[in-house]
Amino acid sequence: MLIRTNNFADMCKTGFNSSSVLAVLFALLLFSACEQGNQKGDAFFGGEILNPKTSNVYIYRDGEPVDTLELSEDSKFELEFHNIKTGMYSFMHGNEYQLAIVAPGDSIVMRVNTIDFDQSLVYMGEGAKKNNFLVQLFLEMEQESKSMFDISKISPELFVRHLDSLESEKKKRLNNFLKRNKQSEVFSDLVSAGIKYNYGAMREAYPFRHFTTLNRAALEQLPPNYFAFREGLNYNDSSLAHFHHYYNFLFPHFNTLALQKLVEQEPNLPVNQQTRDFYLTKLGFMDTMITDPVIKNNILKYTTKSLLSNAKNTEQQEDILQFFYNHSKSDADKTYMANWYASITKIRAGQRFPEIEVIDTKGKTLNIHQLFDKATVCTFWSTNAKSHFENSHERLAYLRQTFKQINFISINTDSDNEEDWVSFLRAPNVVSDTEYRFRDPEAAKKILALHNVNRVMLIDKDGNVSQPNANLFSRKFNLNLNKLQ
Repeated sequence: MLIRTNNFADMCKTGFNSSSVLAVLFALLLFSACEQGNQKGDAFFGGEILNPKTSNVYIYRDGEPVDTLELSEDSKFELEFHNIKTGMYSFMHGNEYQLAIVAPGDSIVMRVNTIDFDQSLVYMGEGAKKNNFLVQLFLEMEQESKSMFDISKISPELFVRHLDSLESEKKKRLNNFLKRNKQSEVFSDLVSAGIKYNYGAMREAYPFRHFTTLNRAALEQLPPNYFAFREGLNYNDSSLAHFHHYYNFLFPHFNTLALQKLVEQEPNLPVNQQTRDFYLTKLGFMDTMITDPVIKNNILKYTTKSLLSNAKNTEQQEDILQFFYNHSKSDADKTYMANWYASITKIRAGQRFPEIEVIDTKGKTLNIHQLFDKATVCTFWSTNAKSHFENSHERLAYLRQTFKQINFISINTDSDNEEDWVSFLRAPNVVSDTEYRFRDPEAAKKILALHNVNRVMLIDKDGNVSQPNANLFSRKFNLNLNKLQ
């Protein structure tokens, strides 16, 4: 049960009217003073969002909506829980998402600046210590995962040794924290799973990033115990059915299972990830090995969505879609996928790129075809996804040096965020005269079926779509650019 409060005075007969840090700390002192009046099973969660992207904060428990909170005029929100059990909650603002473990008796206040969401997030109050530990640890692991392109170049033996060291250090920190701070099993199990699956995901992804040719000879170069971390793997852990680190492991894990099966069938032939056999083998493993309905529906939905976007031809897409229809148990997901497929097939290879207007950094409105004076890579980004902005622009900086005959442009997709757009353009790796924003973002996103900013489009010198769904971070992206060039 939960009750919204109109302001923090509802709890301790006082106000929370200043946006300063001191005011937050002062409010927390008041929380502490009134905790003795809390009933067993009660908890409080609130906070302040600096530079909010929208007027709402969405609260979830185990993937299910708990409440939608409207920010006050001074960008604060608050929620009081009654008779709750310790559990994993998440909050979402704009496109940003974070976790919090909430237990009876907690009075947690968070503060975050959307300009640097993850780095600025801090929890205060009773129950804050465990959540600050969780956020910091997961943030470090996320940064380590971003280095995969570099560390995938080292030998399998050194790679395993490097990951073992990182994982061992995280486990040691968790154990030390638990010795000093008594925590629930929910907390220790969640963090342990986050560590296990984070480094497991990196191990599963390594063969695809290290080896140029994927065949038996490549896999035999891995140490004999390379896949030992899979022992005891639970494909149906319902407690993790809404935990993104779990899915971040499962996606590359099923890639590797498909690779191993196809190598076993044809040991001397290289495995191509972009074939019907690979796609359906991977989906087949997901269907047979996962029985939990929530996990199965989720992983089939998001895998099918990705495969439809990256399939080479209509025949592949139709096979993938038919598999999904035959094995998904969610009518809502089937309807969603039908609409998704209809939208992405609006733009196909060989078609003329739509006549969309963009605005440059000087405020001039242009038809996008004015930018297609040579082969062009068109990428997209949003201020709501800062890590993608940073990663994509770092990648573009490298590609510009390598493919000088290709034009690389980057388009901001936000609706009314000109000020934030300009502030982001001061970041490293940004080339201002290649940056644009849509004149009419909502219309442009519908025309392009642009459902997420990860999509990359390759355009030839005549303004025709060469590839409608490319992956900027794929190992084969350079090959695509060679063809385009």
